[in-house]
Amino acid sequence: MNILVVSSCTSKKAVNSKYKLLKEDFLDSVVLEKREKELSKKSLPAIEMYKGMQHIQLVKGLSSLRAKYGNCIVDLKIISAGYGLIDEAKKIVPYEVTFNSMKSKEIDEWSSFLNIKRNLEIVIKDYDLIIFLLGDRYLRSLQLPLSNISKKKRLIFLASKSSSKKIPNEKPYYFLEVGQDDASSFGYGLVGLKGYLFNLLAKEIEKQGKIVFEDIYQNPNLLLDILYKYRKDK
Repeated sequence: MNILVVSSCTSKKAVNSKYKLLKEDFLDSVVLEKREKELSKKSLPAIEMYKGMQHIQLVKGLSSLRAKYGNCIVDLKIISAGYGLIDEAKKIVPYEVTFNSMKSKEIDEWSSFLNIKRNLEIVIKDYDLIIFLLGDRYLRSLQLPLSNISKKKRLIFLASKSSSKKIPNEKPYYFLEVGQDDASSFGYGLVGLKGYLFNLLAKEIEKQGKIVFEDIYQNPNLLLDILYKYRKDK
């Protein structure tokens, strides 16, 4: 079974620059290439560039899974408000663009410019189980529903109740509510909670084996049930 995690970029980055890329730099490919060359000494693979709490926890989980089962156990793609949908290995330079500062219309227009929806449709053809760890505005950038997606796939979204309206209420989409009450219950901040939950899931898979992914594929609602024992108020 092929497994993918889709997460978001973060404002906190491993390196910074007063000359970092801005939204207008991404409008023209020639300008972007020139600016990237200027910042090339500060480039890093995307997985190393982002340092937000969700990303840090997610990478901890990925690293532990890969240490035990190999690098192919789970792939990671990142929704970047500058670069679009990118692979974790793509080298990027410091930039400052986020969907979190955009209004709905701007998100729709900018995500279309970045071809996020189309690129996601292409990417997930190779995967059976796809877990999305996205906030409300990054979810909007996907412009769901996707086209020509097999009902045999499992697209699982850990998201807030208010985000549920952006997720189709039909197969192969599965909404698992994660909110402030869960942050309190698990004893971890809301901003990084989705990454933290993936890290906990990784621990369970280390203990119980890859069969956990198979179980989640068969019944996506099991994902949060598997993590119940980690709640502080159980």
